[in-house]
Amino acid sequence: MDKLKAFICKDSAKIRERIFIVSTIVSSLLVGIGFKIHFLLILAIPLLLLTILYARLAFRCPHCDAFLGAQLTNYAHCPMCGKRIEK
Repeated sequence: MDKLKAFICKDSAKIRERIFIVSTIVSSLLVGIGFKIHFLLILAIPLLLLTILYARLAFRCPHCDAFLGAQLTNYAHCPMCGKRIEK
């Protein structure tokens, strides 16, 4: 899991936020359309779960590993440890 987190966090916070927004929009659209076309619902559920996993790994403080949520780009300092967060 640490290798996956390191791979995800190598991108900047802005790029991680954009990836999260796009995957959320795509999975939401697939869920909405999936109620009429059931095959898309089968694709949407795993994508939605992967989006949640991505968010849990991508939006953490690099110092104390506290979960900061998708508002990571709004923080200059971690509210938990107080250390500066690089953008």
